[in-house]
Amino acid sequence: MKEKITCFCEHQMEVEVPKVLNLDTHPEKLDDILSGKFLNFTCESCGKLLKPEFELSLTYHGKKLLFSPELDRSKVLHKTEEWGSVDRILIGYPELIDRLTVMKTGLDDEVIEIVKYYIFQKAGGEHIYFQSKDDENLIFHIHGLRAEEVGISRIPLNFYEKVSESLTLRRKDEPFRTILAGPYISAEKVSSREEGE
Repeated sequence: MKEKITCFCEHQMEVEVPKVLNLDTHPEKLDDILSGKFLNFTCESCGKLLKPEFELSLTYHGKKLLFSPELDRSKVLHKTEEWGSVDRILIGYPELIDRLTVMKTGLDDEVIEIVKYYIFQKAGGEHIYFQSKDDENLIFHIHGLRAEEVGISRIPLNFYEKVSESLTLRRKDEPFRTILAGPYISAEKVSSREEGE
């Protein structure tokens, strides 16, 4: 589908943007998203690299995902109607990369969001994104602790496993019930609310 975008130099151009993407049948697109190359356009006038965000329906590991631009965060969070058959909503490109990385690694995104909640409680920050997993740890990046710096948190895999084992019980209690209320599952729903109080 064609979309109009405007560069910072005020040049307008039309770009081709997919509205539906199956990452199970097009794994090369997953690589583009994870490497940050997806939906990148170069301004025809000034040569600046542009990274606009457009709503996109994705399928990955058989799950239906709805990607929403960061600019629409408030609209998504306050939407009252049903989301239909959407399994997960992801808001903003960093969150899209986070969730696809979690899924590619074979981890449970609900457990990861609860682990993020505990990181928020201990370290603070504005955003926490899952990066990778090694033999002993889950690695997260924490944004917003200091200007232009990214904190790194290594969480032992056995903590992830303990959270996973108690997930059914945790669903019943706050703040976990709010975090896991889908289809937008995110520790940021609780951390941002607490900061605003």
